[in-house]
Amino acid sequence: RATGRLEWVFSIGSLSLVLLSLPGVARAAAGPIQRWMPGRVVIPEGGVAALVEVWSIQLAGYLVLGLGCFYLARGVGITQAGITTPVVAGLCFAGLAGIAAFFVPAGIGVREAALVWYLAPVIGPAPAALLAVAARVWISVGEASLVAAGMFALHQSGASEVKAR
Repeated sequence: RATGRLEWVFSIGSLSLVLLSLPGVARAAAGPIQRWMPGRVVIPEGGVAALVEVWSIQLAGYLVLGLGCFYLARGVGITQAGITTPVVAGLCFAGLAGIAAFFVPAGIGVREAALVWYLAPVIGPAPAALLAVAARVWISVGEASLVAAGMFALHQSGASEVKAR
């Protein structure tokens, strides 16, 4: 089965990323990675406790994003019962597919195709495609809003620093 093989590839890739995020492994990998990068790779100090904290926050973020996508599905009329877990898992799967396609800016097209592929057997191809496009727009608008808010905050803090001088 192609689906089973793809799930194995993503599982192995995810496990590899977890292992690479361990401080000792990251420091050992920094040498070979440094040869490919023009800048210097700096691995911050921190132990496994910091790693657990970061992974916990990331997990919470993905769960909130996935639940938001579930409510987006409800908002666009996708009302099948029992789709919460597939939608949350599908959005995470699509995000990993977008990251794995490092040659495509922001995973454009890859994330949507992965989400459609993942959800089509559960909710049907047309609703899956609708949700994939709606999720891309929803996430992009959210990211752009946060960038604008951050730039506004930086501008305001810069303006107050200039006045203080």
